[in-house]
Amino acid sequence: MTQHDIELRPYGPTAGREHPTGPAKRPKTLTVDLHNHMRTPESDALVKPHLPQDFHPSVGVASYLTKHVNNQGYKASYEVLDVSMEDEVSNFINNSAPFDILINNAGTNRPAKLIDTKIEDFVYVMSLNVRSVISLTRLVVKKMLDSNIKGSIINVSSQMGHVGGPNRTTYCTSKFAIEGFTKSLAIELGPEGIRVNTICPTFIKTPMTEPFLKDDDFKKATIGMIPLGRLGEVTDLMGPFVFLASDASSLMTGSSVLVDGLSLIHISEPTRRRGI
Repeated sequence: MTQHDIELRPYGPTAGREHPTGPAKRPKTLTVDLHNHMRTPESDALVKPHLPQDFHPSVGVASYLTKHVNNQGYKASYEVLDVSMEDEVSNFINNSAPFDILINNAGTNRPAKLIDTKIEDFVYVMSLNVRSVISLTRLVVKKMLDSNIKGSIINVSSQMGHVGGPNRTTYCTSKFAIEGFTKSLAIELGPEGIRVNTICPTFIKTPMTEPFLKDDDFKKATIGMIPLGRLGEVTDLMGPFVFLASDASSLMTGSSVLVDGLSLIHISEPTRRRGI
């Protein structure tokens, strides 16, 4: 996931935000992690291209979406970064215009019982799921504050940031950390007009979850805990992203938006035993 971060700079209608250099004619900017075909739009420019069947997230993702945005009359650019490489990320942010919206979506999981968890796996998961989020957010927030930008920060958490589960001690630890980080930062930045929220998905069909879903029993158990009777798709997250990025959620901060098909309160015993 750390290999597909993209900066989109759509030039389109603005919301009239004030900027130190004058009225808001400055293009809005957005940092998006595009792993798993994530198309996360700017609030006034919904970007939902029809991806070809042979499209793969590691091949041409940034250039494909940039071309699509430009064809819609906006202007987009991108930079491929590894969010765990803090010096590279710092140089990029410091040499970029300030952002209005930041979406932290990079993450990973290495399921195991606590007694079987290798400390290097714990460090790896916490480094990507927590440290990189805090490091990147700190850099972006500083520039937002320096430019008096009243924006939105969206952290991708998980339903597992609200419950526990076997074989998930490390993952749950990282997502509970993101929930706490989000709520605390929301209090800090509220007076500055910067909102901070999380999106908490259930099991979403992505390349990262594909190996788990090849187990028919696991897949059946997972679907069994979702009253809507299906797994999540990446497109199920687009609406919540647009909502939290836009002024439609202007009174929301420190909140967790659950996109879980009610599975959080409907986890079946077979599912718990299998460690979802």
